[in-house]
Amino acid sequence: MSRVRLPAKSRRYPNPGYLGPSSHTTFFNHLAGNDQHQVSNGLQGGTTERSGASGCAVTEDKIEQGAAFLNQIRRSAQLTAWKSLTETWIGYHSWRKLGDVVSSLFALGYHEQLGHPSVTPTFLRELRFVAYSRTYSADKNCSIFLGRPPRMLKRYCPTADLPEVWEPDEHFSYRADTRVHGICASLKEDVLDLQRDNQDIRMQKAAHIRFATETAWAAIPKTLRLDKPLSSYNQRHVEIDFLVSTKLNFAHVKFLLELTITPRVSNPRVELLRTSADMLSLVVEAIVLKQRLANSGTSLVWKVAYYGLAAAGVLCLALLYNTFDRATPDATPSRSIRDLSVLVAEIETGALLQPEDPNYALLFAAARTMKNLLDRLITNRFAAQLDVPATVEAAGQRPLRYSDEELITWDTYGLQDFDPEFWLNLSEHPFLMSPEGELLQ
Repeated sequence: MSRVRLPAKSRRYPNPGYLGPSSHTTFFNHLAGNDQHQVSNGLQGGTTERSGASGCAVTEDKIEQGAAFLNQIRRSAQLTAWKSLTETWIGYHSWRKLGDVVSSLFALGYHEQLGHPSVTPTFLRELRFVAYSRTYSADKNCSIFLGRPPRMLKRYCPTADLPEVWEPDEHFSYRADTRVHGICASLKEDVLDLQRDNQDIRMQKAAHIRFATETAWAAIPKTLRLDKPLSSYNQRHVEIDFLVSTKLNFAHVKFLLELTITPRVSNPRVELLRTSADMLSLVVEAIVLKQRLANSGTSLVWKVAYYGLAAAGVLCLALLYNTFDRATPDATPSRSIRDLSVLVAEIETGALLQPEDPNYALLFAAARTMKNLLDRLITNRFAAQLDVPATVEAAGQRPLRYSDEELITWDTYGLQDFDPEFWLNLSEHPFLMSPEGELLQ
């Protein structure tokens, strides 16, 4: 097949500004002379001299040179290293595209006005407002997820002050989903602003944000609030997914608020533990019942990566430093271990996502860390029961290990089939009859 020759006149890409090492133009322009010489040796009729074209001019020689260089990379480079580099580029370009949308909204002026009612149709004003709300919400969520500063601040956006009113009998719609995202994004921005205040002012503002969050949640119609297990709902899959997203979004506001006013995450407040445990339990419940969910705006993988990992991180630190409050029944070590185990199993077995899915590397690395923590915790607990210090026995305290006389009933019962009677008797085992606090000593 003959190669189509380009015009002799050089062309230039539109200048997007300096994009750093991830830019393809910068990447090729930064090639050393030795590298280009090695690439040129594999070309027929090639030249070893660098092109005299300035900037990022595109010529036929440069295209041939770049193709040969990529071919050399394909033969010699490690696949894992280039896979990681590609993922970095994808994340960067996604962040840049969101910035392009924000800049476009600012340029069009939709952050200040949506059009005069006398000349702009109502549907067009509504469409512009939805575009603004979705972009505003995406800016806050991506900023929090990536640890970068937000680019849309509501104090510069009068459109953010437009009232949002719920109908008493309102049902699911994508407009309702947009309204929830806009409300929560506004509250999250308030939480992010707390980091600039001292502790006293921070606590005062936190009380107002907490009240505003509870008020906004109470204003949502009961038909759009999740207040019972997912398995008890029989709505459409997309509506159930909306219920999960709404509750996770509001729980995330409370999570960020408690996280901001907590001096040390390794010693979390009771409210932060309770919120984290509720978030993780809801994420795990959604994973287990994923066949009953349909994407209502955000995928299940995004819910796990954005909400689940944040909650799991706090609970892992609480397990690691043993800072669980025993007086809090909603957040216990056993509940956290159960939820973390399900999350790890779903990720490792590939039931939740595949290697080619977004955020796979992040979730897989987090699952590996959680698994390592759980293995060490469980192993140490059993090892402590089998190795009771002599000082405990000398003090007359009851060891966690039980005598043969106590265990002989369960050892010789002879239920080879493990029928229901076996489980009934096993529930009366001395180890299982002990209080949970005693087992965690």
